[in-house]
Amino acid sequence: MYGLEDIKPKTGTMLKSVCYKRVSTPNQALTGHSLEVQDQLFQNFVSQNNITILKVFEDSGRSARDLDRPDMEELLDYCDDNAATVDLVLVQDSSRLARNVADHLTVKAFLKKRNIKLIPLDGSYYGDTDEGDFLDVIVAAVNQLESRRTGKKTKRIMKALAEKGMKPGKSPLGFCNSFQKDKPIYPDPERKHFIYKAYEMWISGNHTVYSITNILYEQGLRNTSGGKVNKNTMTNILKNILYCGGLSYDGVIYEKAAHEPIVPVDWYKKSLLMFEKRNKGANRTRKYTTLLAGYAHCLKCGSLMAAEYHPKGNYFRCKTCEKTYVSLEKADKRVSAFFHGTVFTEKALNNLRNVLLEVKQEQGTSVPEQLKTLRQRRDILDKKMKVLEDKMFGGDELVESERIKARYQPLKEELKQVDAQIIEMDKPSTNLKDSEIEKVIQGMKNIGELYDAMTKVQQKQFLRFFISKAFLEKERTITSFEFVPEFEALVSRNLVRIRSNWLRR
Repeated sequence: MYGLEDIKPKTGTMLKSVCYKRVSTPNQALTGHSLEVQDQLFQNFVSQNNITILKVFEDSGRSARDLDRPDMEELLDYCDDNAATVDLVLVQDSSRLARNVADHLTVKAFLKKRNIKLIPLDGSYYGDTDEGDFLDVIVAAVNQLESRRTGKKTKRIMKALAEKGMKPGKSPLGFCNSFQKDKPIYPDPERKHFIYKAYEMWISGNHTVYSITNILYEQGLRNTSGGKVNKNTMTNILKNILYCGGLSYDGVIYEKAAHEPIVPVDWYKKSLLMFEKRNKGANRTRKYTTLLAGYAHCLKCGSLMAAEYHPKGNYFRCKTCEKTYVSLEKADKRVSAFFHGTVFTEKALNNLRNVLLEVKQEQGTSVPEQLKTLRQRRDILDKKMKVLEDKMFGGDELVESERIKARYQPLKEELKQVDAQIIEMDKPSTNLKDSEIEKVIQGMKNIGELYDAMTKVQQKQFLRFFISKAFLEKERTITSFEFVPEFEALVSRNLVRIRSNWLRR
């Protein structure tokens, strides 16, 4: 059937083979494609035909729509390096190898050039005749058609779920799948408070995404693998409408989904605005820190100006007008003069004081709630550890002791961090103090001196709370600012006064 009797071993007396197995989804384990089923097929085949297995390659959770699979690439490299030894490549069926005609023929031609035969064990081996090649192409085409139909069907199902307000597919960090028909995802009781905290820190403007990941890791947040949540994942969390009760699928935004939100809608909107602000005034590591980078615009044409650093002097240059040059040093001094000419009225300072006092009062109620959540988390960790301890000391033979220890250690570390956080939050010093509030008020009274005391990096971050654009020209350096909406509102309500002489020649 497979023409093995016509194949002469390249070395020794037994044919040498490599095996390739693959599953793309957990459901395939229930439909005869599990890795264990494939292993058994390989073992039965080689024992019946006196064949040696040199190596087995496995791609778990990988689609066969293309060849971009780690072990598929390793298999091809292995066959290339060991072409003088390998006689056969065994697969359960051709769909395990590839689900499109081009890739199937590419792999087959690659192996044929090295005198290696591809053997599907489902009986779809048609030999190396012209007729066999024709039938092989038909099978590959059927596999490709099936893959496309499955993909389209899956997409239709997922789109229908999205239209009903149900999140299709796997839930992101902070949510759990219900695995019940017509029941949406729900907030993960162990992680939802971390998501809430992440948004709270981000929209405050006092933290970077990177610092949030570090702080929450220390407080006990882990990804589904038990490791640290990376910066990209946290960025996606802070930009995902799912967390405020919405849903996005296939380019369509559904503002009201079926699941329970973790954060308010206005927090999500503030989070997106914060990303816009940070992108303009981002604190990135550079050779030079240019205060007005991203803010400086040419008064004449409105174009964004670029900073240039030269041995004879540093300046902003308009690449559109070409002739507009402004000294960086003079522009920085004008910004300082602006803050020295900015005065917050007593009414504005009293309003700020009242807001800070409200924050202080809210802390008095939020800290006990956070402590409650942390203690609940500690209880959950404690229960998990006790289960593992029973298995370790009870001599459970069904689970390897090393695997138990590997699961136990991260829980122990997280429990230690949670305990430390509980101790820290129990301290009275956690809350905002009246003396700290007055320091803030005093700083705003003398905002010019406060600004001058900052480093260049701190000044750049401070600036984004006040201006969105600075218009420059050669004669007067800076002619005017465009304020951010929040600061513009204060100016328009006469809560902030700006002296006119800050722009003196």
